[in-house]
Amino acid sequence: MCNGEVYCNKCPKLLVTTPIGKESWGEIEVGNSIFPEDPDVNVFKTVFPGVLLVYSSALEPFHTYRLVLSSEPAFLTRVVPILDCVNTHAPEDLVSRINTIIDVFARSSKELSIEIVLRGSTIKEKELRKLVFDIFRRRGIRFVKEADKVLKIESVCDCYFFSIIQRGSDRIRKQF
Repeated sequence: MCNGEVYCNKCPKLLVTTPIGKESWGEIEVGNSIFPEDPDVNVFKTVFPGVLLVYSSALEPFHTYRLVLSSEPAFLTRVVPILDCVNTHAPEDLVSRINTIIDVFARSSKELSIEIVLRGSTIKEKELRKLVFDIFRRRGIRFVKEADKVLKIESVCDCYFFSIIQRGSDRIRKQF
């Protein structure tokens, strides 16, 4: 059973993905990179293969994100800083969260892109995408597929995570 309350009890600082089967290695990598600054860091495996959530009461999301990236992780594919989260079954509950994220992190942006990854969500992607487009239209924000800034909406069950980041900055690029 997919229960969003388990994941949204507190907002995680990061959503991290690993190749399937490499979750334990990713868990160790993330924990080791954050532990020196937050010994109470908790890296949590979700019910979805390859998806980890990182909880820290001492660090901010983007600082946590930079700590993980600076460790040059080998077993991570994506690292997304989480700016806000909500556990809900109702699309209208997402509107205020999305507006707040835009107000705080993209108030000067007139162009945004959207990336949505839903895992076990009762809200369908098409419904959520329409909701976001309506918010953009009301606020005078243009949707541009290749915009520099991206509104990321991800879910684990009915816990929805929000972020605004530079396009592609969540992807881990391996150095060979």
